[in-house]
Amino acid sequence: MRPWIALALSTLINLCCWPAAHAAEPVPAGESVAVLQGQADQGDRSARTRLARRYETGEGVPQDVGKAAQLYEQAAHLGDPDAQFALAAMFREGRGVEQDRLFSLVWLRKAATNGHPQARAMVGLPPLVPPPVPPAPAAAASR
Repeated sequence: MRPWIALALSTLINLCCWPAAHAAEPVPAGESVAVLQGQADQGDRSARTRLARRYETGEGVPQDVGKAAQLYEQAAHLGDPDAQFALAAMFREGRGVEQDRLFSLVWLRKAATNGHPQARAMVGLPPLVPPPVPPAPAAAASR
């Protein structure tokens, strides 16, 4: 079987087995919505993702999955893999956006390409492993 066919089949199987609901990670305590909003307005993609998570879960703000989807999409376009993965789940489930399995797959692949561990596993890519640290030269130690 050609490798690209195996990868496509693996991706489709994993998409069928995606958890029923995207579980948002807990929001760090002590992070004010006003501070997050200010950072997000300055272009901080990570802050935008954390703010989206607040709106998705209703933690510290009124729950608004539509606004969460908009914020995730903005952060996803800025290259945030967590936002890309969350947006993929929202498109797959039709939460805050119209359900679209193709967009879900597109964002899942982008999240995987950008190193999101769960997305990489779902599309059949190996985990990213940091390169080994070379040992100190023995000659320098014996002097």
